[in-house]
Amino acid sequence: MPNDKLDAYDIRILALLQRNGRIKKVDLAAAIGLSLSSCWDRLRNLEEAGYIREYRAEINLERLVKTELVIATMTLEHHTRRDFARFEKAIESIPEVVTCYAVGGGIDYVLHIVAHDIEHYQRLIDRMLEMEIGISVYFTYVVTKTVKRFEGMPIAELLDRPAPSTPDVRAARRVPAN
Repeated sequence: MPNDKLDAYDIRILALLQRNGRIKKVDLAAAIGLSLSSCWDRLRNLEEAGYIREYRAEINLERLVKTELVIATMTLEHHTRRDFARFEKAIESIPEVVTCYAVGGGIDYVLHIVAHDIEHYQRLIDRMLEMEIGISVYFTYVVTKTVKRFEGMPIAELLDRPAPSTPDVRAARRVPAN
């Protein structure tokens, strides 16, 4: 199913699912204004075409353990393909690095790191430096407040196609965890 074949209903299905992957199919159908069977067929087609990678739960980490979120920028000493590959392979093996982006513009990587506290973060950085994975310079930014959380990509806006209005927006909203 190529991108140009997606219609407004497909886009709305994707937009709603990324905000609530556990929405009941009957509620999804009602939210986009389609019959249950038509909605189910579209959902299955979107899955088979690879538009939906997976379904998962977002865990409220604050309920489990106290953590600090740290953003680190890193620049490598050398910029060969082999140096980038070595760094990236090492980063993939560090569970506390929850996101890593290769970027342009003066630095090489932006990492989101979760640690128990700043001391834990520093031990992690020390370990990374001891691994000799090519880090030349790093800067640390401690997150003091989350202003906006990621809740999905703005699919309709990025595709420049308005999603159809929903007859029942409540069915499409995320159900808060207790």
